[in-house]
This record gives sequence, structure tokens and C-alpha cells, in this order.
Amino acid sequence: MLFLAVITLGIYAAHYIRKQTIVLNRFLEPKRHIPLSIANALFALGYGSFALLIAFIIFFDEGHPIENVLDVMDYTFLVLMSFWAFLARARMNHLLGATRLSLDWFNLFWSLFLTPYYFNFKVNRLAKRHERQCNDAAQ
Repeated sequence: MLFLAVITLGIYAAHYIRKQTIVLNRFLEPKRHIPLSIANALFALGYGSFALLIAFIIFFDEGHPIENVLDVMDYTFLVLMSFWAFLARARMNHLLGATRLSLDWFNLFWSLFLTPYYFNFKVNRLAKRHERQCNDAAQ
């Protein structure tokens, strides 16, 4: 995931966040839904920033005011991604009934610092543990 997010300049991360938002919202009561508008804004910022960066590279010189626009878009992208991480973390802990001492607990620091990468890591870990439990129960 990290590789794809880097080479797509964050666009893959926006796709991942949108997908996870839709999946999470299926299991949550409507009042606890994560607004899909966050994922849509990340989409718009990701694609818009990418298009603007390409235009900047091709048509503009370094120091052009468009650099400032790109910076604002990038910072906004990071803030929205962190906000999503905060919401997704809280929703996952709620759904799992996780406590701070349990293996299922989504840590606030890592959620905000590594956002979709930590989320992906935790979800994969939960899936592996569930698979192991199912295999053990079948034997």
C-alpha cells in the first residue's frame, strides 16, 4: 500500500480510504457513519493536486504562485486524512469493543501518524487472527 500511495502521489490512499469508509459505514448505525464527503474531498484533492503538479512541471517556472496552491492542497489532504484516521479509529474500536489493553485496539498516535498504512496493517492483522481462529475451531 505504501508503494502504491507514493507512486500515485496519494491518490491510491484516497481510494483506499473511500473503500474502507463504505465498508465501515455498513456496520455502523447511521448516526456514527463516517461522512463520505471526507473521502470525496480526498479524491478531489488527490486528483486535483496531481493534475496541477503535472501542469506546473510542464508550464511554469519554480517560484510561481501555483506552488503555494499545491502546498495548501497537500496540507489540506494531510489534515483530512488525519481527521479520517481519527474517525475510523474510533469507529473500529467501537465495533470491536476494543479496550486499550487488547490486541484489537487501534492506537491514536499510530492512527494519526501513519493513517491508512496503520489502518491497513491493523485490518490485515485482525483478518489473520480471525482466519486462525476459524481454522482452530474447524480442527
